[in-house]
Amino acid sequence: MPRFCWNKFVTTVFAVLLFTMLCVSSSMSVRADEGPTTTTTIKGLKLELPESWTKKENASRFRLAEFDIPFPETDLENAELIIFHFQGAAGKTDANIIRWIGQFDSKDVSHSVKEGKTTDGSYIWVDIQGTYKKPVGPPVLGRFEEMKDARVISVILNTPDDVYYLKLVGKQDAIKQIEGVFRKSFGGNAETEGDYKFEL
Repeated sequence: MPRFCWNKFVTTVFAVLLFTMLCVSSSMSVRADEGPTTTTTIKGLKLELPESWTKKENASRFRLAEFDIPFPETDLENAELIIFHFQGAAGKTDANIIRWIGQFDSKDVSHSVKEGKTTDGSYIWVDIQGTYKKPVGPPVLGRFEEMKDARVISVILNTPDDVYYLKLVGKQDAIKQIEGVFRKSFGGNAETEGDYKFEL
């Protein structure tokens, strides 16, 4: 075989192999927001969550439910979803938001606060990024550990019957993959959200 033909042959084979490897790698990488979802009911609250989000034991009596969120075939750390419900008053909305922002290191924190409507209620979307002082153990102990490059999305969800607090916690690159399916889980819509106006 002439040399130039052989070089062309080798180049073609290499290109085919590379393309095949990329396709296989792509098919093996499974996003946490892909796959079937299931309707999960928690104390009257209905959420449409991916089946891969696994319910786990509650770490506190103040938590209605906790879910572990894996990212198969990736280097991303697991995230978690925590759902709270408080009997009686849970504090004023503005004060809660300011407190949540205060759980991050002031040196690198950034945040945005939006509000929107669902088919039967409304919600406030609080998105905070930076170094998170993640609580460890019972709140009364005041213990925490620093979580760098963190992102916490807290949602105050107002339904006709009650108010629920949803908290999505994880690394920024992980939360970026699942914020869309999380918003859809309770009927939120980013396109119709507007800036939240503080009353303080």
